[in-house]
Amino acid sequence: MNLENSLAYDNFINDLEKDVMPFVEKTFSVSTGTENTAIAGFSMGGREALYIGIQHPEQFGYVGAVCPAPGLVSGTDTSQHPGQLKDDELKFDKTMDLHICYVWQLLDGTGHDESSVEIYLYNYMQMIFK
Repeated sequence: MNLENSLAYDNFINDLEKDVMPFVEKTFSVSTGTENTAIAGFSMGGREALYIGIQHPEQFGYVGAVCPAPGLVSGTDTSQHPGQLKDDELKFDKTMDLHICYVWQLLDGTGHDESSVEIYLYNYMQMIFK
């Protein structure tokens, strides 16, 4: 990982909004709107899911991250990433009418691999698709 690689991940928000979401809505029968839209990711994808969800709470009703990579805010090694957000920006917009529920899961016996992703996604889907 280096800064150039990290910044390429940060650019995913543009692909998601301009290409992926319109393709999904055009190709599949999906419900739209914030209450029907979720984003989740693992590792670097988890970091990006958090970033995108915080930047666009009007678009995503559910945000999930499994083992999110560092870089959302600056850390001790800014050569890999200076931080997508300042510490005081790591919050949802208080002016929006949001119902925010945080769930933290510590999964024993799992690692930074599919063993944590499978359990997390199962639990995440159970919570959002009621």
